[in-house]
Parts: sequence; C-alpha cells; structure tokens
Amino acid sequence: MSTQDETQAINTLIDEYGKALNTADSQSIIDLYSDEGLFFPNHYRTINKHHLISKSGTFLKNNHFSIVFEIKDVVANGEFAFVQSTSTTTVRNLEEEKGVTKTSRDLFVLRKEQNLWKIYRYIFNDMHK
Repeated sequence: MSTQDETQAINTLIDEYGKALNTADSQSIIDLYSDEGLFFPNHYRTINKHHLISKSGTFLKNNHFSIVFEIKDVVANGEFAFVQSTSTTTVRNLEEEKGVTKTSRDLFVLRKEQNLWKIYRYIFNDMHK
C-alpha cells in the first residue's frame, strides 16, 4: 500500500471507531481492537479487549455517546502506526438526562494484522479550556 492509502485506511479506522461509539455498537468496537488491544481511559484502570466486551456494552447501554475525532497527525511505519488526535465528546446519562461535554487529546497506536489496521493501544486525557 502507498503512504496515502495507508493514511486513508487509518483515517477510516478512526472514523469507524467514532461511529461505533456513537451508535452504541459494542461488537464493532471490539472488532476494531487487536487481540492484544488495550484501552487506557482517563481516570480509570487499563481495560484489555476481553474486559472491553463487558464494559463497553454496559457503558453504552446506560449512556448516549457522541464523539468527533479530529486527526492531527498520522505516522505509519511497517506494522505499527501512531495517530494523534483531539476529540470532542458528549456523554449523556440516560437515567439522569444530563450531558457532559469534554475535549481530549488522543493517542492511538495501531498494529496491522492480516493486512488490516487494528487498535493496539488507545489512551486519552481531558484538556482543560
């Protein structure tokens, strides 16, 4: 694949991740992670792919999630890629009907598996305005 094709495939993966979060599609979220994928949520412990299966379903069932990623930089080299982005996220608890909007810095480490990019590591931290 050319560098442009790799970058497009990576952008598509991040876009699919955002869509899966926004539509509460927990199975698609899981499918976008590599088998050794880890999620480092802000203020919580690290979650591996297998725990993500139960955690994402419960979280998404109890909350309406809206996220938009703005990709700032993509570096692909061999089987790994690094994506720096910012995101604006609104989470609305369905029981309380209140929402919280945050902006964060995001870092994705991707790994190519069977010629497809997968999320290998994802970490974010909230930015204060």
